Amino acid sequence: MSNLINNNMIEGYILDIVSRSRSIKKKCDLFLTKDYISDSPIHLTRTIIKICDYLNKATLSHFNEITNELTDWDIQQNFIKYLRNTDVLIQDIGSLLRFIDGSRIEKLPWSIIPAFQDLLESVIPKVEILIRPQWKYNYSIYTTDFRTAFINFLEEYKDYVPDVSLESEILSELKLPFYLISFPSLERKNILLHPLLGHEIGHLLADQFITEERKDAFSQNIINTITKIVENDLKEQSIKKDNLFYRAFKEESIRQKLEEGLKCWKRGLEEILSDLVGTILFGPAALFASFDMALQQGFDHPPSPYDNFYPPWRLRLRYIIDFLNKTNEKLFPIDKKYFKYSDRINNVYYAIKEITEKTTDIDIINKNTMLQSIYSNMQSDITEGIEFF
Repeated sequence: MSNLINNNMIEGYILDIVSRSRSIKKKCDLFLTKDYISDSPIHLTRTIIKICDYLNKATLSHFNEITNELTDWDIQQNFIKYLRNTDVLIQDIGSLLRFIDGSRIEKLPWSIIPAFQDLLESVIPKVEILIRPQWKYNYSIYTTDFRTAFINFLEEYKDYVPDVSLESEILSELKLPFYLISFPSLERKNILLHPLLGHEIGHLLADQFITEERKDAFSQNIINTITKIVENDLKEQSIKKDNLFYRAFKEESIRQKLEEGLKCWKRGLEEILSDLVGTILFGPAALFASFDMALQQGFDHPPSPYDNFYPPWRLRLRYIIDFLNKTNEKLFPIDKKYFKYSDRINNVYYAIKEITEKTTDIDIINKNTMLQSIYSNMQSDITEGIEFF
C-alpha cells in the first residue's frame, strides 16, 4: 500500500510540474507579444521559458533513470523530495512574471527609461536592468544578480541533462548580470522623484566598496566597545563572573551584538554612499527628491532592527548638502536671471539647509553608546567611499 501511495504522489508531482511549467510558458508567450521600452523584459521572458523546459527535461530524465528502482522505499522518498523541491522552484520562477508584467511600456515612466539605462551603462558597464513599478511606496533595488541566482539553483539539475549547457543555451539571453529596480507605482509620472533611481545605482557600487576586508576592519574597531557594553549588561543582570555560565553568556552576547552592529554599520554606510552616488549623478535634483521622501518618513528615526537600521534622514540630507557645497560649482542661490522660478527653488534649498544645521539626529545617536561608536567609525569609510566613486 505504501508503494502505491508513494507512486501516486510521484505521478501527482510530475503532473504538477509539467502543468505549472506549461502555464508559465503560456503566460510568457503572451508577454512576448507586448511592447517594452528595452530588451530586458524580453531577455528575462525567454530565459524563463528555457528554464521551465530545462526543469521538465531534468525531471523526466531523472524519473526514467530510477523507474526500475521505485519499489525501494529510500529511492521513493528521495525522489519525492526532489519533485517537491522542483515544484516549489517552478512556483518561484512563476512569481517572476509579475516583474515582466510591470515592465510593460504603459506601466513605466517611459520617457526616462532609455536615458536611465544609458546612464547606468556609463556608470556600471556590462550590466542589464529591469525597471518596474511596485505597490510598496519605495524606490529599491534587488541586489542579487538574477543570472548568478539562476545558475546556482539550476546547477543541481545538470547531472540529469548533461547534454544541455546552462551558460550557452539556457542563459544565452542573459549575457550580463541582471538586476531589478523598483519604484512606487503611485509616482509613475512624478519626474521630480525619479532622481532617486540614482540612489539605486549607488547600491550596486556600494556593494563593490563594502568588502569583507572592510567588514573585518570595522569589527576589530568596535569589538572593545561591544565587550564593555556586554559586561555592563551582565552586571546589571546580576550575572557574576564566578557564574558557571558567565563566559558562555558573555561570548554569545558579544557575538549577537557584533552581528547587530555590523548590520547597522553596513546599512548606514550603503544608504549614505548610495545617496552620494545619486547626488554625483543628479546633483541638486537628488537632494530635493531625497527631501521629499524625508518629509514623508520623518527626520530623526534612530537606526534600529525595527526599521532595518536605516540612518536618520536628517543625517543623510546633511551628507548630500555638504557634498554639493564642496563641489567647484556654486550651485545656490540660483540667480533669477537664469531661471524665473529660482526663488522657489532657493527657498526649498534654504529650508533643507536649516533642517540639516540642527543636530537632533546626532544627539539621538550619541545617547546610545553602540550607535555612537558605529557612526563615528563610519565617517572614514564614507570619506573613502566618495574617493572610490
